[in-house]
Amino acid sequence: CNSIYSILKASPGIFTPLECLGLWVGAICHDLDHRGFNNKFMIDIGSPLAAVYSTSTMENHHFAMGVNILQQEPNNLLENLNPDEYKQVLTNMKNCILATDLALFFPNKARLANIVKENVFDWEHPDHRMLAMALCMTGSDLNSSSKPWEVQFRTSKIVYAEFHE
Repeated sequence: CNSIYSILKASPGIFTPLECLGLWVGAICHDLDHRGFNNKFMIDIGSPLAAVYSTSTMENHHFAMGVNILQQEPNNLLENLNPDEYKQVLTNMKNCILATDLALFFPNKARLANIVKENVFDWEHPDHRMLAMALCMTGSDLNSSSKPWEVQFRTSKIVYAEFHE
């Protein structure tokens, strides 16, 4: 959340208010109800979540949990949006939360590299804006290197154990 906040504060006017809202709420919700395991593990053990969400299992679950919480009366901070605005914020949230699945990062990175190589990136192009938001979210999710060494090392050990033990 802190990284997305910093990105949004450092780039006023780049993202629309609704995009900022989708990024911010998406950052808050991006790991809701995380089980501590990656998508492959959830599929391998036959988790019910993997049966419900066949791709980006945990990320789809995080998004669903976020929407569920946001629909509860005391948490409905999107209630004053009109239907089109609400749909846009949820679409941005989902895109950004799904972007935290590293299986999607590499195709997103390749798309951006091609766009930059061809010198055709355009902030007015909706797909380019969505790609930029997705990569901001991925980068924010992976920002452990900006944390104090003790926190970074502890996090690295947990991630290593998850993927290699």
